[in-house]
Amino acid sequence: MFISLIVIVNTLFIPPVPQGENGKNSPSIPRLRDAQGDLLPEGAIARLGSNRWRLANSSQSLLFTHNGQYLMSSGTALEQFDAKTGKNLTLSQIGFPGMGFSGNHVAASLDDRYVFTALDGPGYLLQFDMRTRKARNLLSQDNSQPRNSFMELSGNGKIGLKMELLNAPNGAGGRIEVSKITVGPPLKIQKLEQRLLWNGNVLRSLSYSGRFAAMVETRDQGFETFTNDFVFWDLETNRRLRYAVHNCHSEPLHFFFTPDEESLVVRYPEGFQVIANPHRDPAGRGRVIVRKQLDTRLDANNGTNLVPIAMIDNKQICFVDLSGALCLSEFPSFKPIWKQWNTNGSGNVSCMTFTPDRKKIAFATELGRVIRFLDRATGRELIDPGHTETISSLKFHPTLPLLVSAASQNLRIWSWRPKSHFAEERESGSNPYTFRTHSNLNLHPRQSQQPYGGINAFNFIDGGNRLAAITTENQIIDYDLRSGRRLNTRQFPAENTGAIVLSADGQAAVLQDFVNRKISVLRGDSAKLLDVEMSRVNFRDFSFSNDGKIIACLLQPNTLLYFDAETGKRIPAEKRPGAAFSKECRFLNNLNNTLFNNEIAARLIDLQSSRTWNPVVPSLQCAAFTRDGRYCLSIDAGEQKIQMTEIVTGKIVRSWLYSRPGENTSVNDCEFSGDSRFFATALESGVILLWDIDPQSPRYRTPAPANFDQMYQAMKGKDATRWYAALGFALNQPAETLQYFKTHFKPHPGPDAVRVAQWHNQLKDRKYRLRQEAYAELVKLTPILPGWLEKKLQESRDLDEREWLKQMQEQPIFPRQANDEILAVRLVECVEKIGTPEAWEYLRELAKGADWSGLMARLALERQN
Repeated sequence: MFISLIVIVNTLFIPPVPQGENGKNSPSIPRLRDAQGDLLPEGAIARLGSNRWRLANSSQSLLFTHNGQYLMSSGTALEQFDAKTGKNLTLSQIGFPGMGFSGNHVAASLDDRYVFTALDGPGYLLQFDMRTRKARNLLSQDNSQPRNSFMELSGNGKIGLKMELLNAPNGAGGRIEVSKITVGPPLKIQKLEQRLLWNGNVLRSLSYSGRFAAMVETRDQGFETFTNDFVFWDLETNRRLRYAVHNCHSEPLHFFFTPDEESLVVRYPEGFQVIANPHRDPAGRGRVIVRKQLDTRLDANNGTNLVPIAMIDNKQICFVDLSGALCLSEFPSFKPIWKQWNTNGSGNVSCMTFTPDRKKIAFATELGRVIRFLDRATGRELIDPGHTETISSLKFHPTLPLLVSAASQNLRIWSWRPKSHFAEERESGSNPYTFRTHSNLNLHPRQSQQPYGGINAFNFIDGGNRLAAITTENQIIDYDLRSGRRLNTRQFPAENTGAIVLSADGQAAVLQDFVNRKISVLRGDSAKLLDVEMSRVNFRDFSFSNDGKIIACLLQPNTLLYFDAETGKRIPAEKRPGAAFSKECRFLNNLNNTLFNNEIAARLIDLQSSRTWNPVVPSLQCAAFTRDGRYCLSIDAGEQKIQMTEIVTGKIVRSWLYSRPGENTSVNDCEFSGDSRFFATALESGVILLWDIDPQSPRYRTPAPANFDQMYQAMKGKDATRWYAALGFALNQPAETLQYFKTHFKPHPGPDAVRVAQWHNQLKDRKYRLRQEAYAELVKLTPILPGWLEKKLQESRDLDEREWLKQMQEQPIFPRQANDEILAVRLVECVEKIGTPEAWEYLRELAKGADWSGLMARLALERQN
């Protein structure tokens, strides 16, 4: 549902220049928090798009630790997330040695102390210590001869499989060495086999426990016939098992052992084969029990590399079909449960896994920079994190409180408004601006990722009532700004083009033919070449005049030319109308790389006076001007800094840091609002930050509670800023806070031991109704009976009783009885921060409770010990 738009007066705002050289004496604005409670950079007032589950790098493998506390992502770096909140805990990225290689497998030790990731290519096995946060390579690399390594890890992080491909001396095929790696301690490497291969296409797989390993070698027999040779090892005895051969018309893409290690699932481009006990069959051939043909009526070109698969309990399998859609099916029947298309333009799915509670599927995509979740029961996406891929450009609406961001295949419209317009929000004391998604416009709804499709340029047209986007598929799409509805799509005749800029009326666009080196202007259905030879010059950027009749072109090095947008004829600079362009200065030459000294120079052009100016920024990424042309905003990628400079004097009047310590990100675009008071920056991670450039703006500090009752209410609420203000109020008077907590917060009493024993005995009752009632009561108490469930599982000899106990262990339900979860978590955190002997005594009392406060208090006491 789309929200109504609120028109605000577009008054020109001129930021005051702070006193002191370079703005050193300018007052600092207190740091705010976003909706999740994460700190924003100083000067930023909002974060558009969630900051949670954001990846700094691409992901090739996902893993939840055994205790369910963390999610690990392995790609070009190893990243760690809090599994409950989605916060990225990797303060400094742990890069992998070997340029161009990434971690393709990640596993954790059973105690979750170490996380291992394997890198194909160089054959590294990296060990990451979760306590010391240090990484080291466990394997030494032998570079004495050319080789290519393939690594695999068992799910419990105990066993690794390494395959080394070495070139054969006579050039025919290659030699393979297969080694078993026991991670240890101590680390052991034992060769299993060394033999010749026909080709280098080798797939491998390990069972979860590391008991069995398998390799498949594909041999081309000619006439589109392939032979797939499977070799199996029992890694407990290091014995080579049966040799099985299965003929198929195509090469396998991926294969893996089922969780019970009784079957092998082989993925081909056109479908699946499930082979029963291929590593145990005394005849040397596994029995194919299932053949599943995928829907080949869809475009198969997108699916040749779609091989990530996840299974759960040998009952369900999640995979990517030929259309690029995520599918959940029953196993081994492959009866479909649901299908979900990825329409956010973030590429094919690169990896997936089930969450520890088995209710959600976490997945990452090739081009996306965020981990996303689907509901296992329905296939519906559970969170809307904003853009899931890199943002290419931003644009504020000229009069309305709207900001449009463009990514590869979707436009997202953000609505924002000052809270001071609404009386009920004036006294809240929180951030004075609210932000929400107004609409999300996909170029290809209900379709898979288009490899070459995307947005090249967009602009507001029809007085700001419509939005026009021009795509790489030679289309101009018009959207209604209020409803987000697609109005029409126009196809224009052109090839090898990229749209550089779109006029304000949406009727004209500058197109650049990169292959034939031609520049043309498109108006309606006709395209006319500009009166200049592109083969002799290098175009840097373009800009339309307000009426769309004149095009300003910047050539390298720093030459301005003007053209008639209707005829393409060149207009002499002296004959150009002075009022053709708006007073807003345009940034044209953003990145002018010189190959000799590898430095970046940039030049800014004032279209009103044709005056040029060089900002003092060593690594300039992008820039923007205020509407009056007095100030320039520049992004310094090297220093991770935003600078605002007065053009006339060249003085830096303000600067901001846009990244947190240890984070290395870049800004793809920046844009000023219509009143020049705010600006937005699009980070490479797909998040937008909104900034207030007025150093004299009100300090948006949340007022502290006036009394303990207000503090207690703030601890219950969802507003993170009010909670942090209440926390400061409590820590300033710890004794009084503890006394208030003891009076108003009572832990829920623990379960009656007699009743627990009675319910436990009912699990063995002959009546199913009584067993079900006992299970329903006990499952509520498992989180607050530490060790009880494990003890009863060890003691029980009754099969029915053990089955009920196992179900409790797999699907624990946390109680929500006397106290709310968020209040319990915050109260325990507050008491733990007070840290006095009285505070720890109160935590010991809370730890006896049978609710969330008891759980949190026990964890706090464990941290203290």
